[in-house]
Amino acid sequence: MTEALWGIYDTAMGKNLLQVYRNHEWVLRDHLKEKLGINLNEFKKTFNKPSLVGFDEAIAAKLYGYKDKDDYYYQASSVHRMPSIRIPCVFMHALDDPIVQACCILPDVFDNNQNLALVTNKYGGHTAYFSSILNLE
Repeated sequence: MTEALWGIYDTAMGKNLLQVYRNHEWVLRDHLKEKLGINLNEFKKTFNKPSLVGFDEAIAAKLYGYKDKDDYYYQASSVHRMPSIRIPCVFMHALDDPIVQACCILPDVFDNNQNLALVTNKYGGHTAYFSSILNLE
């Protein structure tokens, strides 16, 4: 993914996550403070440039019991569970996915498990599978 595109996505997701937490602040405020030592009011003041990565480091990793965002990303990845799949499963991946780039796909995982099949196509983005935002073909 280009750095510019990642910056747009990272900021947009960070803003969306911050809004979700604001909408549910009344439920989360005490839990985050008591269980994780996170003061949501202080967090909102320092989170002046929202980003997905910043949110994952400050909130998500701690909330889900990981050391930090890198531990969260590593442990939460499905690649560690894929070798154990015993039911035939098809994975679809668009080669133009700006989030999960083609270099993230590990061919050995698929080659070493007869129950896994990887299907790629040139276009599709990240969960969209249409050719253009203006044309829904």
